[in-house]
Amino acid sequence: KIRLVFNTEVEPDFDYSFGNQGQSLTVDFVNTRQSNVKPEKAPQRKAIKKWQISWPNFNRGRFTINFASAIQPDKVSFFKLKEPHRLVVDIDTTPKQLPSTYKISPGITWSRQLIKDPTFGTLLWNQLLFDRNDPHISVDVALANNTNPHTVAVLSKIVPQEEGAIAGINGGFFNMPNGGLLGLVVKDGKLISPHVGRRPARSVIAFTQDGQPMIERLKAIKGQVVRLNGQPTPPLRMALGAGPTLLKNGQLYITADAEELGPKGNDITRACGRSLIAYNKEKMMLATLSGVRDSHSQGWKLPVLAKYLQKKGMTEALNLDGGGSVGMAIGSNIVGNGPQAGTYQRPIGDALVLKDSRGTAYPSLITIDLPKALKSNGRDKGQASILALNSKGNPVPDGTVLDLYGLGLKCPSQVVTKDGRAEFEVQALRSPGMGSLSASGLFSKGTAALRLESGEPHRLIVQLSNCFLTAAPLLTGNSSTSSLVQPPVGPPTETTSVQAQPDEGDLEVPIPEQPLKDLLNLGETEAPEPQETSSAPPAIPQVKNAAPSAASKMKLSLKVLIEDEWHNALPLSPFSVEDAQGQVLYKGQTDRQGAANLNLETAADNARLFIKSPKLKTLTLELKDEPHFTK
Repeated sequence: KIRLVFNTEVEPDFDYSFGNQGQSLTVDFVNTRQSNVKPEKAPQRKAIKKWQISWPNFNRGRFTINFASAIQPDKVSFFKLKEPHRLVVDIDTTPKQLPSTYKISPGITWSRQLIKDPTFGTLLWNQLLFDRNDPHISVDVALANNTNPHTVAVLSKIVPQEEGAIAGINGGFFNMPNGGLLGLVVKDGKLISPHVGRRPARSVIAFTQDGQPMIERLKAIKGQVVRLNGQPTPPLRMALGAGPTLLKNGQLYITADAEELGPKGNDITRACGRSLIAYNKEKMMLATLSGVRDSHSQGWKLPVLAKYLQKKGMTEALNLDGGGSVGMAIGSNIVGNGPQAGTYQRPIGDALVLKDSRGTAYPSLITIDLPKALKSNGRDKGQASILALNSKGNPVPDGTVLDLYGLGLKCPSQVVTKDGRAEFEVQALRSPGMGSLSASGLFSKGTAALRLESGEPHRLIVQLSNCFLTAAPLLTGNSSTSSLVQPPVGPPTETTSVQAQPDEGDLEVPIPEQPLKDLLNLGETEAPEPQETSSAPPAIPQVKNAAPSAASKMKLSLKVLIEDEWHNALPLSPFSVEDAQGQVLYKGQTDRQGAANLNLETAADNARLFIKSPKLKTLTLELKDEPHFTK
């Protein structure tokens, strides 16, 4: 856990929101000055990638923190303390994890677990488990290219392009890198690829036309699939060759040597990642075993895998292509890679896929309805609704959990569907512009936007950050220089700020510690006498400052901010600055952040400036003696 403490000097007024699907948190300190918000100490944890404090304008501070992985909004809490005033933010940075078991269709369950093996290290097990007698579910072979079996593609493209496929794993052996199936393949009852003629017949997973599975060594002779003894098989709907067999009738039955997949052939018996299909009388599974870093050098040897399947109650099992080819995809989403393996996929020749005629149990389409607009006042609420449909266009099962994230909005962190729908309230933050809400369910995401409307101009805030005189000096001595600029003596003024509001009331004005009259009293300076040398340099002129004349100029740096009643800065708001003689020093508008930074120059004897904005009272800046504002 991480605790952030902000010293705010006054009671904190703040909003917060999550971005990038929970990978960032933004806290806005509203109606506050830059000196009033200080983190007690810099957050330094591995869970934090980056953090920063910024100031969108001089009346709003923003703290942004980016996390190494997404966090859950309901794991973040805020509370205030007094004496002194502080804001405390507690963050549980435990990474959000996918559930260990998830129903991806009415009949198919996906589960995953980390296996800590004392010999082979930490490995990732993924399995797709289903009732082998469920009439809605079928196992099929999917090709990288249905019209050309001599090509390759990544698994995340093979699975979604196969009609009706919900999930799948990599299949049989193939020629690298350009493709060409190396094993028996039957699809829709048609022979696509024969067995490898120069090798013995290898093990095949096949399904008969009436849906019965079989793991057996098969080969193709004259376009017909037959057993080792030459007898034809029952009519096959599909078949995929790989090998070796791992289990038969519940016993270890590893046929690596007989199929020349051991030391005397294409040896695949080393420890590496594995893909497989296994079943018993009731259940069937497609599974992968992946290394944490990679599947080429991390995994199990075949006997270890076979014994693990025995413990899971499987009686028949077949090993598929392994090593760097290992992969599992749900839709187009790769889930079989180890936690440190990244997203790389080796292009493969074919895959084993699962189909469920009822469609997915997780959302394939999420639509969101929001109000067209809310007032950006931190209080305005509206009703939101979500519709989640599966791959068949039907409502997802009741109880499906959707994660929510709002931009410019407060919303629940999760909702649960009933009849595919969920309804809830959203609340506007003080962040005018376009807000959005996103909802995600496993691998799908939906987003909707709405307007967050600012209010009418309510206050004009002006900050005087410095003020000094530029005068033309009197010159003595021999010099061709006609003028010099004398910098002001002493430090610049402290910040002076004031608010002009449409309502009546007293106006408190902080006075700078360094009065303007001290800056105007420049005094006298003289250049040092030149040293005598054999060749005297030109005389350095002596500079004597005159009292300010009509030609003297005063430079001012002003920051102007126009806000609504909810302390939202108003972009592109018109305003002007005039001097006492009615000369317009500036006429324009605030920038897209609702502020403007001005560097103005006026006559030194100018007594006051007027800052005007429609719908707001005029602010008067008195420049003589101690500078101050009046309404």
